[in-house]
Amino acid sequence: MTDEVDTGSGPRSAPLPANDPASSTKKLTVIVPVYNGATYLARCLDSLLAQEGFPSDDLEILLLDDGSTDSSGTIIDRYHQAHPQCVRGLQHPNMGVAATRNRGIDEARGVYVMFVDQDDWVDSTYCRTFYDAIVASGADVAYGGYRRPDEAGRVRVTVTPGRDFYARFIVVAAWAKIHSRAFLLEHGVRFLSNKYGEDTVFTVAEIAATSAWQHIDYVGYNWFFNTASVSNTSQQGLTPDDTAPLLTLLNEIRGAAAALRDTVEVRYYLLRTIVFYLLFSGRHSTPRDFIDAQSALFHWYKTHCGALSARELMGPPGETTQARMTILAMVIVDRLRLTTLFARIYCRPQPKG
Repeated sequence: MTDEVDTGSGPRSAPLPANDPASSTKKLTVIVPVYNGATYLARCLDSLLAQEGFPSDDLEILLLDDGSTDSSGTIIDRYHQAHPQCVRGLQHPNMGVAATRNRGIDEARGVYVMFVDQDDWVDSTYCRTFYDAIVASGADVAYGGYRRPDEAGRVRVTVTPGRDFYARFIVVAAWAKIHSRAFLLEHGVRFLSNKYGEDTVFTVAEIAATSAWQHIDYVGYNWFFNTASVSNTSQQGLTPDDTAPLLTLLNEIRGAAAALRDTVEVRYYLLRTIVFYLLFSGRHSTPRDFIDAQSALFHWYKTHCGALSARELMGPPGETTQARMTILAMVIVDRLRLTTLFARIYCRPQPKG
């Protein structure tokens, strides 16, 4: 186990036993993975420190420095020194966001945990709203919505999931939720270290492991639309090297879904994942790469999930109209063997160099 960040303010505190819910000394831990996040980290932390109606003694802000090479470590030290009662820093060599979040679950001192990404921020009522909802309901997970502000402060989209069972698949990110730490540890709910879908397997495992979900009609998470971020660029590719991690993800989702894997919700969600990956990543691929990826992914789907009926293709209750129409259109393209024509029209390869 790596040491806590040495802030120079005295001896490092001894870590509590990992994987032991009984060691909880806080009501809530907010886990923030940090990797070269100096540009926006202060905004994120300031929003967490400005929480209304949630005393700092009840809150742990756990900052995990994943081998940053910028000034992130200095920022973490500064916030710990200013707020030692609630800000704690850990550091380790770079191992990726999934493993970093998993470490956060193990190290957390809160009865409940939340996740916030370093580029994002939350409203001042965020922690209190989620905490009160999960405690009052006795749920294992409580979930709400999010908005996507851009660099200019414009909100590009606001998403508020509904109460239907399938709504749990609409926002598969681990944020915009609060989780019982004891539940996560008991069921071994972990993030997947993979090029795609770290959050997806985590959330599907939660859906399969418990029916104790609490819906909150609340939007308090700000998912920053940063046009330069990895999340907006890393998935724009459809070579075999890009498709293989998605096949890994699909298999992991089926494994995480366990007894739910043959339900229409899981089968539809797997198809949704394939279609949206093709359209997002394939826009700037070559037509040939798009065709090859579509063939491999649809072959996987037909082998493992069969065919959805016409009624099932319209999507479970809770699916968005836009998603329904998009998925239906791609299935029709496949069944009519129009993928080659579609790829020639749709794909716009980016010039090399």
